[in-house]
Amino acid sequence: MTLDGRVALVAGGAGTVGSGIVHAFLQAGATVLVPSRDPARIDALRDELEGPAGLVGIEADIADVAGAAAVRERIERDHGGQLDHLVTSLGGAWQGGPLRELDLAGLRAALHDFCETHFVAMRALLPLMTERAGASYTIITGVSGERLFDQAWGPASVGAACLFGLSMVTRAEYAEDEVRVNELRIGTRVLRQWPVESSPYEVSNRDIGRLVVSMARARVRSEVIRVGDRTELNAACGRFECG
Repeated sequence: MTLDGRVALVAGGAGTVGSGIVHAFLQAGATVLVPSRDPARIDALRDELEGPAGLVGIEADIADVAGAAAVRERIERDHGGQLDHLVTSLGGAWQGGPLRELDLAGLRAALHDFCETHFVAMRALLPLMTERAGASYTIITGVSGERLFDQAWGPASVGAACLFGLSMVTRAEYAEDEVRVNELRIGTRVLRQWPVESSPYEVSNRDIGRLVVSMARARVRSEVIRVGDRTELNAACGRFECG
């Protein structure tokens, strides 16, 4: 099943994981919207993907309330309010130090970077999708909320655990709506290259993208899909018949 005529938005689409998801939606025939506060990142993504016609860059910070509202207005103006698939792949490298050294402002910064960004994007865009048949929202998370890898990254684990809670509640609250909300929890290293065959604990961002698009097609609902290594990725792709 192609996604011709469908509109997808990938928040964080210029990043390593997000760019693979953008590629997969484009390959499936969708129009793909990628917001970024830095237009140079959109240009770089366009060059990386060899200038696909279906890629639409939007200069806006979707992690900011005003920026997210601007993205929604753009969808309403240019696409008649049509949004079929939403993916949030947000967050970055934490450089604020260990939790014990933070003040309240520092903790709030960690929560913003790893959790609030998803909430802001969701709050602005999910209302466009609640009654749209076949619509999907995929929240991309990592496993740092489950275990502490490095004390210097402690606040990132706090923010990631917050995102788990946001995902759980969102999946429950929208369980009866048309839009299907799922979480893809990645616990392996994702590389911006294809193919990847060097280690079972490294996967290509394009393989992650194929999985996300296959989940969007498969009508899966209210689940957490885990990818901790290439074996789990292959198992998930087998379940959802990755193209």
